[in-house]
Amino acid sequence: MSTLVLDTFELIKELKDAGMNERQAQAQLHVTQVVCQTAMLQLHEEIDAKQFATLLDLKEVELHLTTKIDDVRMEVEKLRGEIQGVRGEIEKVKNNLLLWVLGMLFAQTSLIFGFFGKALGIF
Repeated sequence: MSTLVLDTFELIKELKDAGMNERQAQAQLHVTQVVCQTAMLQLHEEIDAKQFATLLDLKEVELHLTTKIDDVRMEVEKLRGEIQGVRGEIEKVKNNLLLWVLGMLFAQTSLIFGFFGKALGIF
């Protein structure tokens, strides 16, 4: 806590020159000191309550956020790789399905020709 430094001798002299007696000047000076110290104490309490961030605090937060951002970027890259893998699997399934459909179409066509061929006496 800061301390208010006053030249009490000079202040009492000024108060006495203004027409106060010694006791009144000392009392006035004492009241002024108490008021100033109370105001300074309240100001310190308000400043402490606000919890201002220091440059060091901001640097720590920046470092923390940078680390988190890097972690997220790595996770995104990992997910991109996984997505590419899934796309490859989908492509394989699509090709296999196409082969099955074409095979079934060929088999169905063969059966139809065979059926009609037998029915018409061609085969």
